[in-house]
Amino acid sequence: MIARYEAAQEEEKLFIEKVNQRKDMSIKTYFEKFIKDNSISPEGNWAETEKNPIPDNDLFEEETLRASFKSMRAEAIVSILSSIDKENIVEIDSVVLRKEEALIALDLVLTMKKFKKVVEET
Repeated sequence: MIARYEAAQEEEKLFIEKVNQRKDMSIKTYFEKFIKDNSISPEGNWAETEKNPIPDNDLFEEETLRASFKSMRAEAIVSILSSIDKENIVEIDSVVLRKEEALIALDLVLTMKKFKKVVEET
């Protein structure tokens, strides 16, 4: 039981260090760089993001970005998802695939945990 507690403490410490390293990065900034580096173009208004509280957590909030890609092949979708997963910066919250004739449409929801901004009252 002590070993599990210590492992959980170490995992929490690593997670906080990871969030600290990217504290000045927004999910929008990450995604802009990602689509440029991968030469892909999402559809519609992907630039709108949301910030949502994490239940029972006073330290973090989630920043969410939704993006859609149309007329894709399976290989391209696998490449996108693998790249996101490998970078370990954002989390893939949901993936929806829809068949469009011979190709596939991909709807993607990405999240990034961030420290909550605290406004001190004076």
